Order: sequence, then C-alpha cells, then structure tokens
Amino acid sequence: MFKKAPVVMAILALLAAGLACNAALPSTPGPTSISNARTAFDQDGNSPTTTFAPSDDFYIVFDLNDGKVGDSIDAKWYGAENEGDAPNFMFYEQNYSLDQEVSSVQTVYFQIFNTEGDWPAGPYKVELYLNGSLAQTVNFEVR
Repeated sequence: MFKKAPVVMAILALLAAGLACNAALPSTPGPTSISNARTAFDQDGNSPTTTFAPSDDFYIVFDLNDGKVGDSIDAKWYGAENEGDAPNFMFYEQNYSLDQEVSSVQTVYFQIFNTEGDWPAGPYKVELYLNGSLAQTVNFEVR
C-alpha cells in the first residue's frame, strides 16, 4: 500500500501543475450565445414577469455572451390569436447588430411600448434569433 503512495503523489503533483498552467493562460472568448432570456417590466430585467396587464409595455431581457462585431440578434414578437389573425401571428420584429466586441456577458433588451390601446388578453411569445438561428423562446401572457 505504501509503495503506491509516491506514484499517487506524482500524479497529483502533475495534475496540480496542469491546473495551475491552465489558470495562468488568458481565457479565449467562446462562441457567441444568448442566455437567461426573460420578459420583464424593466430594461434591466430586475422585475421579471410572465404576466402583463393589457396596458403594460413589454421588455425581453437577455445576456449576450462573447459577442463579435457583426453578430445579429432578432426579436420576433407573436401575439394572442385575435379574431382575423392567423395562428402565431408575428406583430413586431426588431434587430440589433453588434458594432463592437462583447467580452464576457452584456445585458441586452428589446422593448415594445403600448402606444395604440390595450394589448388583447391571451398567450404571447418572443423568439430570439442569433445570426439567423433560433436561440431562445420566451412565453408570456396578457391578462
């Protein structure tokens, strides 16, 4: 049993040295991604909600991770099915293109202000696309 101790100690020393070397290397940015998407009452996402009143403004807030110049984010808003509307009726689309690098995480938001009367009651959703690919979908409702 004691004859294996030097081998175990050597393996642990190599492992510790490898971890120390990795910790000293500068981190390289990962691929651009969207995370932590949520609907909210505010642009900072500090008041998240999945239920809005008919007179509220809508915010979709999310974290953009390691964004690159030229990355594009689209928000497609879909409304409650009202008389005369097709299912999954897209009523608004927004776009944001990065003009500078985002190292680590940046909070981004889109908003829609209620300017034309009350929102119809029912289910809604917003889809977030990163460079043309669906990244996240957030469902919410108006009551």
